[in-house]
Amino acid sequence: MVIIAVVAVVLLVAAGFFLKRMIEAPLYTPGMVRAGKNMQAPLDPPEQTAEGYWHVEKDVRLFYDTQGSGRPVLVVHGGPGYPIHRPLPALEPLSDQFKFYYYDQRGCGKSTKPFDRFDSSNFYANMKELEQMLGMQAGYDSFLKDYLAFGSIFSKSEDELARMNRRIGEYFLAATGRAGEVSELAPPADNGGWMVQAMYFSMGKRHDYRQALRQVRAPALVIHGENDLIPERVSRMYAECLPAGELNVINSGRTRGGHAPFSDDHEKVADIVRSFFSRLHR
Repeated sequence: MVIIAVVAVVLLVAAGFFLKRMIEAPLYTPGMVRAGKNMQAPLDPPEQTAEGYWHVEKDVRLFYDTQGSGRPVLVVHGGPGYPIHRPLPALEPLSDQFKFYYYDQRGCGKSTKPFDRFDSSNFYANMKELEQMLGMQAGYDSFLKDYLAFGSIFSKSEDELARMNRRIGEYFLAATGRAGEVSELAPPADNGGWMVQAMYFSMGKRHDYRQALRQVRAPALVIHGENDLIPERVSRMYAECLPAGELNVINSGRTRGGHAPFSDDHEKVADIVRSFFSRLHR
């Protein structure tokens, strides 16, 4: 009986270990799309029938708007999930040479929101059982408890999660030791919710894109505001990983800010981008 009990415990711990590894394993890693792995739909888009929307799958369409005329430039918004409602001030002076396409990512803005809430009511129970089985401690910071409370996250609708996601500026300031300051990251009212964040979480527990960036052969421009909350060394690291990357640091002359130089220092950014584009098309 003792041997059977020991074997059962060993099997239970092993099962818990493999379950933990499976939960932490990324659903997506760079290169999967190129290899055609885990694709929900083919890359060839369906027939385009509506102006102002790109149909990317049978039931999914992405809203877009344009500015300018000339060579096409795709503008990908950040956030994640914070759509751009008006042309970026830094790109407006370039609209006589380029046609900028601004689009809302899936799950936010006017683009398709494929679902309203997660159908994973037992996920939290599974996580708690696994933590107890392996003697793990969640250890979430009290400030982030609501944002990472997996127990309640699956009971919230997409709209509720979107409202919570609009507080990301507070979390960002707290993470950089500047809690209590007024956030410069003011998201729009139609931002995406947890569904948008899930795309990032699906890439696993730890993200390291450096090896993927080394495969990018296209010329790349990295612009960093001197007073950005994110250290310059991070932007420099990304620029150095890109084989044809270059870094341009903007001295904003401000005591705070710099995370959105395309708005805060748009004239400088416009000059930098214009120079970069002109070198590409000589």
